[in-house]
Amino acid sequence: MNPRNDIRGTVCPAALKKFLILLMPLLICVTAAGAGRDTSGVTVPFITTYKENYFLGGIPLNYPVNENTADLKFKISLMTRPIRLSDTWGLSFVYNQTSVWNFLGKSGPFRDNTYQPGIFFFHDMKCGDRMFVGLEHRSNGRPYFGNPVATEETDDDYSRGMNYFIFNWNRTAGRHSVELEARAGFGCGVGQWPRHEKMFTQDLFLYYLGYFTAGYRYQAAHFGFHTEVTPIWNQSVANVLVEYEWHFKVNFPYMLLQFHYGYDETMCSCVKDLRPPFSVRLGVSYSYHHR
Repeated sequence: MNPRNDIRGTVCPAALKKFLILLMPLLICVTAAGAGRDTSGVTVPFITTYKENYFLGGIPLNYPVNENTADLKFKISLMTRPIRLSDTWGLSFVYNQTSVWNFLGKSGPFRDNTYQPGIFFFHDMKCGDRMFVGLEHRSNGRPYFGNPVATEETDDDYSRGMNYFIFNWNRTAGRHSVELEARAGFGCGVGQWPRHEKMFTQDLFLYYLGYFTAGYRYQAAHFGFHTEVTPIWNQSVANVLVEYEWHFKVNFPYMLLQFHYGYDETMCSCVKDLRPPFSVRLGVSYSYHHR
């Protein structure tokens, strides 16, 4: 197999790697600049964090540890200032990017990058709950044109791209918060693996990414706990995320310990007969609206 299509060491173009590395400090500066503003009124920064932004390093727990499996993982999650449509309805544009970098590999390849732009309408309920409804596109940026005579140089067997219609509901009560999210996938495009095998579309959601996620968070002054469970229809039963946080002061980067099991960490992990990765990572995280 061409090494550029090997999930254990996919080679990312040098220009893209340089762009991603240079982009990280810029985005951190943008979010940090907004952290000094008063968000209790109308002076909300134009761009702020959406979900957690983090930079973690770790190893797999169910694969051999070597230069192709030890990695760095970082996530960028931003949103625009909400556009108020009424007293209870608003509109925001969001962008998430998750990258897994095999920095110890021979060429320092990125194993995979997941890009998730979206648009969401949100509704603030009288009971204090918040509801999100929107559209999200998710892709790993790899080309696939579906030409049956295409070569590996023009088509990438690990190409993944899909669209989601998302309904999200969350409730916060004191230090506890609960979040439920339902996703309807459509317009799915998946590279063939191995080549010329029947492409799977809705199977990608049913067996690998799931249609529903339940999450819980506990937040104290200096400690936090967060978990998400996404049921899937195969032998691994679910994709599971567990995180522990240690905070030093409000709106300041904090320590994050993350355990992840399942297929939804990188899109090229959605491969038939692949054992779901189980990883542990430690690093720093930041989210302005986290507390």
